[in-house]
Amino acid sequence: MECNLPQWLFGWYQLLFMAYVAVAVAPKAVMVARNNEKALLEKPTLFFHILGKLSFDIALVMGVSGPAVALMAKLQQFKERYMSYLSGTDTDSSASN
Repeated sequence: MECNLPQWLFGWYQLLFMAYVAVAVAPKAVMVARNNEKALLEKPTLFFHILGKLSFDIALVMGVSGPAVALMAKLQQFKERYMSYLSGTDTDSSASN
């Protein structure tokens, strides 16, 4: 059975994103593991638990911060009179009538 998946679904950019997440997770996992050396000596598989927890937390932060940055960029495109709601000042002269 052959799947007809589009070419853009799997590509080098997904590997790049996984590498980006791995670079963000690996140093923190090593720092947490060094901080818990006694527990790791007793149970070496604890490192995979630490790695999983940190990967999940960092992926959540990356997933939330991306749309937040996009939203802020979209808000910056509004004209000044639309930004008056966010800044708390009234810059539209027709509103004072």
